[in-house]
Amino acid sequence: MNHPFQRGKNHLWINKLVASFEAGEVTEACCITYAVTSEKWFQPLIVRPQCFLFPRTNYRAPDGTIQTGATKGSAVTYFGKNHQRFATAFAHLGCVKAAVQG
Repeated sequence: MNHPFQRGKNHLWINKLVASFEAGEVTEACCITYAVTSEKWFQPLIVRPQCFLFPRTNYRAPDGTIQTGATKGSAVTYFGKNHQRFATAFAHLGCVKAAVQG
């Protein structure tokens, strides 16, 4: 999921993904976001497997053009049961961390 990165609305997209996954409506997903651990909307993601991407990532705009010059680093968060497959697939793109047990 590459949500539209709308200030003040990020939580709507993240909360929908989390709720859909927990309800079983989504069985597997990757979600790319800015890696902003201080933001409240990022908190539901931090407990899941993630890859913190190196270097900064370019994003595709809704019109299909590539947006360069991201001002923040990005993370891909994984939802699903194939944690090792995610780690293997993303290891060459950055630093992969496992889900947080709690």
